[in-house]
Amino acid sequence: MTRRALAGVAVALAATGPALATQPATQTEIDGIVNGINQFTTAQGYTFSGYQVNTIRVSSVDPTYAAANLTPNARYRGPVPVPQMLLTGSGSTWRVIDQGQNFCDGIGPVAVVKDLFNQSCGGGNTPTGGKAVLATATQGVTRVQLVAQRGTGNTATVYLDLQRRFSGGFQRVTERRLGRAGGFTWQTVTGPQGGTLFLNTTLGYTSAQVLRNATSYYQFFPFRVGLGFTPL
Repeated sequence: MTRRALAGVAVALAATGPALATQPATQTEIDGIVNGINQFTTAQGYTFSGYQVNTIRVSSVDPTYAAANLTPNARYRGPVPVPQMLLTGSGSTWRVIDQGQNFCDGIGPVAVVKDLFNQSCGGGNTPTGGKAVLATATQGVTRVQLVAQRGTGNTATVYLDLQRRFSGGFQRVTERRLGRAGGFTWQTVTGPQGGTLFLNTTLGYTSAQVLRNATSYYQFFPFRVGLGFTPL
């Protein structure tokens, strides 16, 4: 699949896919958003023929922000969950500024995140104030991070981030939610030994343990590490 063919897929699917924002993208914006995503995935070492870009939408709150979904083809369907992209720009020029499943990380404005992804950030807290890195493990050019995002009340959603080192430093390649949204307790996972990580890049393996309650019951999440995370 060429870049031109990928852009064609995006045009077709953007017209029919559900959009959370009320402002549709113009053809010029669609082309620019697809090109911005292609540049982002190419820089990270992805093969963009492994994806389809769809559900392109422009924020009705601030039209200098847009979002799109990347649907993995069969080759990547196991290790890479369907990620979404947050972009900024206008007209034919757009660049990716955040991607994954969690957008309450302080990169995009709260109102834009709610508009484009229907995510309410931190139950009234600022996004950066409601996020905590529970554990980090690094070997060579690979880094994994265990991240908790606070929800309403005392709930938390936990994510596993895969990062690779590029010329500009470590960048997130993919992100996978562990368990269900809001399935953990914020005070528990952010307390002592709330989350631990193990990483062995030689064997291509990582595992995460997340504290479920204060009596030291842990939930265990093993993955094979490659382009993304394949559950074991």
